[in-house]
Amino acid sequence: LLDTMPLYYETWKRSCEELGLHLPIDRFYSLAGVPVEDIFQTLIDEQLDGTESKPTADYCMKVKRKHMDDLEKEGRVAGPIDVVVEIAKKYHGKMPMAVASSGWRDHVITGLERNGILSLFDTVVTTCDEAVKNPKPAPDIFLVAAERIGVNPKLCVGFEDGDHGMRSIESAEFLYASDVRLMHMYPRNVEERGAQS
Repeated sequence: LLDTMPLYYETWKRSCEELGLHLPIDRFYSLAGVPVEDIFQTLIDEQLDGTESKPTADYCMKVKRKHMDDLEKEGRVAGPIDVVVEIAKKYHGKMPMAVASSGWRDHVITGLERNGILSLFDTVVTTCDEAVKNPKPAPDIFLVAAERIGVNPKLCVGFEDGDHGMRSIESAEFLYASDVRLMHMYPRNVEERGAQS
């Protein structure tokens, strides 16, 4: 729904520089959908193992939140992914819809509100919700979303922009899992077409 990945990568880049960690952009994209805390813990374990004064994942998340706030103060915020938002607008009021995001709940809500699309959805589920016991690629987040909108998961269609999310939708046994990265007007596709011109 929102083109968050370039901004999220910038916050990861800034945070990792400050913390003495390294997260290449290709690995960042491969981890789309994995909770921030889990990514930090993996990086700490891989890169700072044996280091005497290594930071905790909780501390790293505070650093990342600070950098996210800094970006917002700079006026850098995520805009809509129009090709996906148009689908939500088309079906608003015709069928129940939910957002299922691995992002921090406050950031997800703020982003949806800022772009005027929060009202399109009946519920927002994030990995912050107590009902979500396991993060993507486990099916929990999508099963909770389906339950909250009162629809059998086998009748749901899920839209995702990450491999972990696609596996999560498939594990939830949704009717269909749509990989929005394959849509013609998805931002990364437009960028690649522009670079080839």
